[in-house]
Amino acid sequence: MKTFILLTGLLLFTVVGQAQELQGISVLSVAEERGFATIQIASEAPFIAGGNRYVLHIGDAVFTRSLHPEGDLHLLTIYVPIEEWTEVPAGAQALLVYGLYRENTFLQSRLQHGVSGLYAQLGNLK
Repeated sequence: MKTFILLTGLLLFTVVGQAQELQGISVLSVAEERGFATIQIASEAPFIAGGNRYVLHIGDAVFTRSLHPEGDLHLLTIYVPIEEWTEVPAGAQALLVYGLYRENTFLQSRLQHGVSGLYAQLGNLK
């Protein structure tokens, strides 16, 4: 019985961190205003409004400041300080992940080596 409980718990723990690509996510706009680059992202299904937050990975940079404008769960705005935005290399791949997973912040090439959690590939933003 102890073995069964241990194996079940291990299986559940493993499934939680697995990668799953989100569908129906698209970038509406990228703009620079008032000291920030703002990235507007839309989703066909509502974004999750839970204990985690959405994190934008561009190349090796990680951006965690986001909100749902006017409470609209189909829209997400990511704010990147303009100083950090100018350092993002042109052509770097962008990845939106639900949750700040430690292992995602240390991957040199997230798209080649996989990610943890729910994610959407956004392509190039610059």
